[in-house]
Amino acid sequence: MKIFYVTNKKPRSHNRSGSNINYKTDIQTEFAQKYAHLYQGLPITQKTLQAHLVYIHQLRPGNIPDVDNLSKPIVDSFTGIIYQDDRLIIRRTADILALKDFDFVTVDATDMPVEIYNDFNNFYLKNEPHILFYEVSEFSPSQIKIGEL
Repeated sequence: MKIFYVTNKKPRSHNRSGSNINYKTDIQTEFAQKYAHLYQGLPITQKTLQAHLVYIHQLRPGNIPDVDNLSKPIVDSFTGIIYQDDRLIIRRTADILALKDFDFVTVDATDMPVEIYNDFNNFYLKNEPHILFYEVSEFSPSQIKIGEL
């Protein structure tokens, strides 16, 4: 099972001063209102998971957040929503791409609900300054290859 989320909200860095509570609440509310009905059996309680985050932006060089600090608030936001505890995620990957460098044809919509794909496509076509895509799926040890990326 794959769970997807997409938003045009600007992500917050884990190291940003101040609280991320409002940001997390906004993410949770948006998922609940737009996408939760697409999935059953949430939050996941027993499986080992992997998470992948892609942030597509139009930021000036020097204003781009650190990839690790960018992904932590998103992973934390879905604790109790997609997965019971973020400790279930044993593999986390994240990408930060400038919109001008993003090749739209590389989006693989396999297993992606049409609502998620349409929202992603609309954000892209509207030239949104921030597109945040998050995917959670079951982890398989066969995916790990030492010495390869």
